[in-house]
Parts: sequence; structure tokens; C-alpha cells
Amino acid sequence: MKTAICYFSGTGNSLFVAERLAEHIPDSKIFNIAQLVRDNSPLNEYEKIGIVFPVYFYGLPNIIKRFVSAFSFEGIKYIFAVATYSGVSGDAINSLKNEVAKTGQLLSYASKITMPDSYTITFSVQSEQMIELKNRSARIKCEKIAKDVKESKRKIPAFSPLAVTKHFSGTDKEKDRKFILTAACNGCGKCARLCPVGNISMKNERPQFHHNCEFCLACFHRCPKKAINYGAKTIRKERYVNPEVQFPSEEIEL
Repeated sequence: MKTAICYFSGTGNSLFVAERLAEHIPDSKIFNIAQLVRDNSPLNEYEKIGIVFPVYFYGLPNIIKRFVSAFSFEGIKYIFAVATYSGVSGDAINSLKNEVAKTGQLLSYASKITMPDSYTITFSVQSEQMIELKNRSARIKCEKIAKDVKESKRKIPAFSPLAVTKHFSGTDKEKDRKFILTAACNGCGKCARLCPVGNISMKNERPQFHHNCEFCLACFHRCPKKAINYGAKTIRKERYVNPEVQFPSEEIEL
């Protein structure tokens, strides 16, 4: 069966997993979910669909909900998902299962993989050794997941509820109001080109945020001048991009 592996990734962790899965699943191809949502691209020729996504605030990124609700699953025989996270996976997989069910389909298989922490708004970037260790462990887990997918296994992890899940599930689209810009900004516009939902535009060589933010932190982590900060508390913090990935394109056509 032909397999489409669809990923959403701001800092490369979910892209890393998608690439590793593609290495072990024959006749598979990787797709950027942000691009699929913008272009309304069909995947009619594929019989298996994988969704690889990061856990945001114990739940699903808003863009994953939009992707699932807008996507036509007609002809799809097997839907699988892999959630990447660092702390707690919360309600993410259960939420995705419910979103898929709304389309009249069933989530066949799901798993989750611990990855290096990218939420350095609160935490610090982990050591190179820890990042390497987590990537190595993720490679092993990806190989096992790929084997299950090839065999069309059906398995959903048990739901582990959290008291805070409903409060934090999903992202506040106006979190970008706390982003500040330092004098280091040179007006290159990379942040606008990176934004998966077109939330950033350039005006007078300065980024403007339009309060439809996924909070993927691509602009924060991948600004070459570290000019975008989440308040003053992050100005001296290190940035993170998974060291084992190269994004297919640094520029997104909007």
C-alpha cells in the first residue's frame, strides 16, 4: 500500500520522526501538513495516511484539527498517528481519535515518542548529549512503529487523563501578542516565510504578528539573529532546532 506520512513541525522533532518512518515504510512519501492545508491538496493515490505532530499544551495543535476536518479520507484504509512530546502527552492522541471519528473514519493505530524539549519559552535547551540520546531512542521507536504500520496493526494507547487537559488543550491564537523584537532584527523576512499559517507579514522591514498563531515557535527558534523573543525572559536563552533534520525549504510560498 502507498503511504502518505503527513507531518507538522516547527523545530524539526516531528519532521525527524516522519523521515525515520519513511526510511522503514516502503512506497511512502512525506508531506508538510501546513502546505497541504494551504493548497487543499488531495492524497487520493494513498491507501494509508500517517499524521505526525507535536503535542501542544497537552493537546492537538489547531492546524491538525483543521487538517483532519478538511481532509477527504475517502479510499483511505488505514490511518495512523505519532505524537511527539517531551513532558506529558496528555489528551493529544485521544483528541485526534475524536477528530478523525467526526469524519466518519477510525484512527487505526497511534503511538507517541519522547523527543528533545523545544519549549524553551519556559525550559532550557537540553544538552547535546541528551538531545543525541533522545534522537537515538526515537530512531529505535520509529523502526518499531514502522513495522507495526507495515503489518497494519491496530492499537491505540490507553488514555491518561490530566486534570488540566481541558483547560490547556489547543493553543491560544493570540499568544503572539507577547512576542517582542530586539534591535538585532535585520528585516530579512525569514520569520514570515517560515510561519506555517501566514501569521507574520513584513512592514517597513519589521515582522507584524496577526494573532492567528499556532505557537509552533518556528519564528522564535529559527530567526538567524535571535531577534524574536517571548518577552524579555527569553533574550539570553538558546534556541533549538533538531540537529538531525534539514527542512525541505526555508521559504514557504503564501
